[in-house]
Amino acid sequence: MDGSLDALGPLLGLLRPLGWAYGAANVLRRAAYRRGFCPSQQVGVPVVSVGALTCGGSGKTPIAALIAERLLLRGLRVGVVHGGYRGAAASRTLRVEDPPPGAAGWYGDEPVWLARRLPQAVVVRGPDKRAAAALAVAAGAQVVVVDDGFQHLRLRRSLDLVLLDEDGPAAPLPAGRGREWASSARTASLLWWHGRAGASPLAFERAGLPSDGSSHVSSRYQPQSLVGPDGAVLAPAASLRGRRVFVLAGVARPQAFLQLVRRCGGQLVGQALARDHGLWSARAWRRAAASAADLLLCTEKDLVRAETLAGAAELVALRCGVEILYGETAVDRALRGLTVAEGADPSACAGVEHGGS
Repeated sequence: MDGSLDALGPLLGLLRPLGWAYGAANVLRRAAYRRGFCPSQQVGVPVVSVGALTCGGSGKTPIAALIAERLLLRGLRVGVVHGGYRGAAASRTLRVEDPPPGAAGWYGDEPVWLARRLPQAVVVRGPDKRAAAALAVAAGAQVVVVDDGFQHLRLRRSLDLVLLDEDGPAAPLPAGRGREWASSARTASLLWWHGRAGASPLAFERAGLPSDGSSHVSSRYQPQSLVGPDGAVLAPAASLRGRRVFVLAGVARPQAFLQLVRRCGGQLVGQALARDHGLWSARAWRRAAASAADLLLCTEKDLVRAETLAGAAELVALRCGVEILYGETAVDRALRGLTVAEGADPSACAGVEHGGS
């Protein structure tokens, strides 16, 4: 049971049967695809899915960016697909190319962040990830990385990277944060534990997952630099040491970000937290401005959302990379095992609408 749900008290007892039914329905759904009753569709190129068993905060988008970077370094044309959560474009399937300031309101914050972080990649947003992958292929992608693709069974994938929650298995929705039971991850190509300094084989065993280590990866965020609203690097992350910092964050796991700031030596003088993908209130802005902090610090995702707001020029973001603690060989072996053709199958892209903003 998720600790954040303890406050529900007796209501949680009513939610557990619903969670069991939700988990069982997903087991049946996977079985239907596995046995061919529901078809999984190809897009003509290898597809790498980066997914999770839980909702929010597992690190899917940074890991998807890392995988895309690795593939770009191999000289491949890479497509990156994202659902575009909370973007006004809603159900539209759109390519995100050179997004201007304020584009996060249309495309969603994470697709815009991906497009800026990976300017050589073809970034496409849209909740229908099969259609989005097909659009990336039509734009020349030789391989497609799908952010949050584990439950999108209609799209056939070559690799399934499944991120595990650092808090352990979660009960299925609505009784917990789980999208599926942990047993679903047994089909994964790689089991990836992000955010914890190493996960022992015992941790995998307790989650009901294989524990031989051959397909295990562990990683954490590595602070790199401080960047301004225009994306320009202002200073190394180590420059936070000894400086007074007020943190503004609208992410799923704000405490993890606060720990990164402390790891860099920043002295926290205040914080204003919003919901994931959300913005801070005017009152929070006033508190930050009155804090006498040396820096108003946020995540890069926050900066993408806030860049057109009054006062955004004062914000600085902590840019982080992903450091693989162990499993580097497993990641390299999995990516090298992809069979990439020189061109895509044009028929795989038939019927896809090419929309614009």
